[in-house]
Amino acid sequence: RLSFTGIGIIMMNREEELQLQIRSQREEYVKMLKESICVVDFTKVNGDFRKMTCTLEPNILEENLQVVDYYNKTGKKPNDNVIAAWDINAKGWRSFRVDSVIDFVKGGVPSGQ
Repeated sequence: RLSFTGIGIIMMNREEELQLQIRSQREEYVKMLKESICVVDFTKVNGDFRKMTCTLEPNILEENLQVVDYYNKTGKKPNDNVIAAWDINAKGWRSFRVDSVIDFVKGGVPSGQ
């Protein structure tokens, strides 16, 4: 009985630790996106690979007539596992899961430029 409880506590602690890591990684990605254009390689939910050139840089969002603080404007709560960013090439909002990122490069250059 005690060992089962102990395992449950260990599993809960691992899950909490994983969520903290995801939150921390999300904060770092959002910080970089607000400072620059970034290139993000990730696996989509359906398993496909995607390379996205994106940003949350206020000047670029304003140039594209987009709200700078989407969550404040809409009242929606951000999902700790997902980041919505402005896709420079598609000229639209796209999102990716933090835990699906393969590579994240700050200071990316938009494709075709």
